[in-house]
Amino acid sequence: MTKTEDRLRAALDAAAHTVEPDALAPLTAPGRSRRTAAWAVPVAAAATLLLVIAGAAALGGGMDGRDPGRALAGDGPRYLLTLRGGGTAVVRDPDGRELGRVRPARGEYVAVAAAKRDTFILAARTGDCGVRLYRTSIGAGGAPSRPEPLPGGTLPVSPDDVRLAVAPDGVRVAVSGTCETTYRVAVVDAGTGGRREWTGSTTAHVGYVPAWSPDGRSLAVLYWDVRRELTDAPLLMLDTDGPGGRDLSEARVLRELGFAPKGTRIESVAFAADGRTLYALLYGDGPGAVVPISSATGDPVGRPIELPSGSALAIKPDASRRHFLLIGDGWLGRIDDRGRFTRISEGTEYFDAAW
Repeated sequence: MTKTEDRLRAALDAAAHTVEPDALAPLTAPGRSRRTAAWAVPVAAAATLLLVIAGAAALGGGMDGRDPGRALAGDGPRYLLTLRGGGTAVVRDPDGRELGRVRPARGEYVAVAAAKRDTFILAARTGDCGVRLYRTSIGAGGAPSRPEPLPGGTLPVSPDDVRLAVAPDGVRVAVSGTCETTYRVAVVDAGTGGRREWTGSTTAHVGYVPAWSPDGRSLAVLYWDVRRELTDAPLLMLDTDGPGGRDLSEARVLRELGFAPKGTRIESVAFAADGRTLYALLYGDGPGAVVPISSATGDPVGRPIELPSGSALAIKPDASRRHFLLIGDGWLGRIDDRGRFTRISEGTEYFDAAW
């Protein structure tokens, strides 16, 4: 079972617990020609998404992965850090070849984010509802330093869906995840351990990756309140420096994003270097797509970018924000600022990676 299937199963189980038994209609066996919403919607969603992608390819915006180049400029990342089962982080070159390993100081690594060039932040499991942050730097030839624990102690989020993102200053780390019925977004100072938190109610695992704006002030997060449909999960913009409440239900919503085909949702976002554009990763029943949208209005501002078959879990920028890492179920890929897709590796079952 893939990571995506695990997360969808957890979301379905959580949603089921919000339904009152008395509100359920008796089950009946459908006739041969009867259609039910349970599978008519996914089929329609897949067809709609395929039409969006086909239109993008016809306009020249699709990416088929046949480009043999590495699609990296001189300021591109030198190293990848990948995670899969077993808890060890593996250092790789931009083409996916293994260079070294980062052994966990305790527990197992469950999430990773790139800080400044050749430096990474890792989250390690400390319990059923706790993680600890560590820092490692990659030296000559891909040799990693011994992981150094960051101040601040244990963060109360589930290791099963925790996600990390480091601010452009390389000091503040955004940590998101759930613990029991609370969804938490924390901004942690890697130097002092101080933190600022926003919380909201949820009963599902929602492993959305936070996204920092290039100026390091705004933080984009996806938040699923169980009172809404999962496909309607809004994109929130948190002002990490300004005043305001700590309740996610009061945060600014970046428009009700209605451009996504019915039955699909935004799974992850990443800011481009200009700060005015967000790359939104769409998730659905068919092949995925990345859609450039305005960070001010949420409206599409460019052509959709076709992704290979298989679900995609996250999109992450490198330090220059000119190259974007795509993490899928069983594959890694990258997009450059000219809209070219290149597959890095496949068949590896990574559940997180960063560069």
